[in-house]
Amino acid sequence: MNRRRFLKYAVASAAVVGASALGLDYLVTQNSSHPSKVISTTAAVSQSLTTSPSLLLADLELSLFADWHGDGRQQADEPAITNIPVEITGLDNDYRSILMAESGGTYWARNIPVGKQYRIIPKSDNFRYVAISNSQFTGINDCNEFVDSDEPSLHLGLIEGFLTLPAQPTTHFDIDRFYDHDPDPQKYLWWNGVAGYDKELGRGYSPNHPGVDYYMVEGTPLPSPAPGVVDSVGEDEGGKYIFVRHTNDLKTSCGHISSAVVKEGDLVARGQIIAISGKSGKNTELANYPHNHFQLIYHERYAIDPYSPEFTITQQNRGYYDASRTDPATGSFPWIPLTLSDESLIVPNYWTKKNDPQHALG
Repeated sequence: MNRRRFLKYAVASAAVVGASALGLDYLVTQNSSHPSKVISTTAAVSQSLTTSPSLLLADLELSLFADWHGDGRQQADEPAITNIPVEITGLDNDYRSILMAESGGTYWARNIPVGKQYRIIPKSDNFRYVAISNSQFTGINDCNEFVDSDEPSLHLGLIEGFLTLPAQPTTHFDIDRFYDHDPDPQKYLWWNGVAGYDKELGRGYSPNHPGVDYYMVEGTPLPSPAPGVVDSVGEDEGGKYIFVRHTNDLKTSCGHISSAVVKEGDLVARGQIIAISGKSGKNTELANYPHNHFQLIYHERYAIDPYSPEFTITQQNRGYYDASRTDPATGSFPWIPLTLSDESLIVPNYWTKKNDPQHALG
């Protein structure tokens, strides 16, 4: 991008001074060579330009993509996003605009003051996070970016949830059981509508299952499914475990591991190896074969399903497993019915691509 094409000094300072004196809003209009738009800001801009006549303006180029790998880098299988509005606001409240993609799928913020921080909010109900890198993600309403004065451009990856597969791309595994939405300890109901009796499952026996079981060869390296900090490493009746805390009041855990390769307090990136799989645990019904018992915990208490259920939610399966009330003898969680009308703990999708965790960093 040619720097001279986009950088320009504010030359209308005299008009700004007049507007500021009257307490009027300042309207920054685009160059006639661009599509007709008006960017409305507050009188704070007038004051800023009055006291800093050399304030540098530029055209910010912004592009979005569906970041299914959650690493902040667009890969060949990740499409561009061009059909949602984007709100951009200066953190010092001197600029605000709603952008729509122009021809070619690129968003442009014209005549934007550079060398400062902006909050950028893509307006979408499908995406809930922005991936900064494989070490950082943020809520979609909390993305703050610094706009540089040298050829300003931003390329942001949007993700539906924050989890990627808790296994390496080369790892062979089978999913033996998913999160159980049926409170009957003899039956199960999975997110995809598959239902049956627990004892009919091939390996092990796990009534009222509050997680996802990935069967894999013992000794398999287990990666962190998202950036975070190691919350705890320990052992109980269910075996050895590791918990990773993420920035959105959610924790993930790997259970029945043979060992952890990180320690409490360590920062971990998405895809970083945190443990080695195993079959630890004194409860032989739960840990009689090697597998990773993967769990998603919200607010220190709610064991929830990382998948978005495809069956109709009824009063019977409107509930959750209470991880704060673990049975010390069995390591199991009690099922707690939800009487709330909303299903905010039940229906969201927590994977970077809806109900598709097959994305991981190798």
